[in-house]
Amino acid sequence: MKKISILAGVAALAVSGIAFAQPGSGQRGNSELTRAEALERAEQRFQRIDSNRDGQITREEMREARQERRAERAERREQRLARLSPEQRERVAERRAERGGARAAMTPEQRAERRAQRRAQVQAMSPEQRAQFRAERQARRAQRGGGRFADGGTVTLAEFQARALQRFERMDLDRDGTVTSEERREARQQMRRQRSERRAG
Repeated sequence: MKKISILAGVAALAVSGIAFAQPGSGQRGNSELTRAEALERAEQRFQRIDSNRDGQITREEMREARQERRAERAERREQRLARLSPEQRERVAERRAERGGARAAMTPEQRAERRAQRRAQVQAMSPEQRAQFRAERQARRAQRGGGRFADGGTVTLAEFQARALQRFERMDLDRDGTVTSEERREARQQMRRQRSERRAG
């Protein structure tokens, strides 16, 4: 279980660096991503996380990688905001304040009701959907530091690539060995829905 938690966390980091990038350019775009390219990008991501170059990823290296990703996302957000007009920036700030205020204003009973609704949604899923939902939830928890780590627990490149490939195959909806822009779009929509559900809770 401890090993699985580590793998889940690094798989999330791996896919974040490979699944939605445009091959050859490092940009989000409409080009396709093949299985071979996904594995190559997973290796590049692994090398980036493996800061001491010992061929293994530790909990500390994962934490550093998460911090780096947060900083990169914050920088991209600031860049996007800088391109907006003052009126647009004000609307963005208002929406963020509304989301934060709505969460803070919820009573314990309302939060309990939200949790009950989520549990009902999970129960309504097929066994395969529930298994995927729980695996992704475990990956998110591990990525946030909630997963269990054995002292000195590590992940190898082969394990890292295997987990990244599993995520790739889940996005490859038609099972042709290539993730298209439409499949990437569907994956992004699923991620947005999951984030919205977490925020609502």
